[in-house]
Amino acid sequence: MTTMTPLLNYLAKDIARSQRYIPPVLAYLLVAAVVFGGDPGPALPAYSIVAVMIYPVGAWLAVTCANAEDPMLRTVTVVTAGGWLRVGAAVTGLACTIVVVLTVLGSVIPAIVHGYSVTEIATGASAQLITGLAGVVLGVLCGRPVVRKIGISALAVIVVVLVTFAAGKVPPVGAVIGLLSQSDHGIAASQHPGWVLGGDLAIVLVLLVGATWLAAEIGRRRD
Repeated sequence: MTTMTPLLNYLAKDIARSQRYIPPVLAYLLVAAVVFGGDPGPALPAYSIVAVMIYPVGAWLAVTCANAEDPMLRTVTVVTAGGWLRVGAAVTGLACTIVVVLTVLGSVIPAIVHGYSVTEIATGASAQLITGLAGVVLGVLCGRPVVRKIGISALAVIVVVLVTFAAGKVPPVGAVIGLLSQSDHGIAASQHPGWVLGGDLAIVLVLLVGATWLAAEIGRRRD
């Protein structure tokens, strides 16, 4: 923990200084403002829209965190931190932290404005967290050291995002979006939404660990 904290602080300051996090954050906030600015209707279909948006935003943030340093400086950071896995874990953790902050903002503020119930807030927040973290998984696998060129990274993210949405209710992203979008007056159509969201969250967490390890292993082999 004492080793990871300085590394996280260093990466966070580097991202903040570069201001590269601003475009994806603004994109998410703009969509959320449009959705919830007027009369959004039932809570869960409205939350499903921002859950759709935070998926590519999570990927964008992860690629930004992974590509914040130039390759030579990242090599120095890897040596100083003690290996690719530590740096990869810090990159993933930083991107996940931003996603969590956006999820809280995009769940609580609309609930305060429109008076959503605790159940609706929890469901909307869980859905955004799942799709946002799934985006981080995608970004980790599309950023350095896996994909070295930013143009190819952007193209890969766009293609995978489009394929994900075209695939329908494939978990974790498709299942969550389907659960929220097919609601009736704010009540999920599924009889057990908690099980669906819990299962998808478990899948995403496993994918996060696997993607972080795989990216670190690729970086180690390329050194």
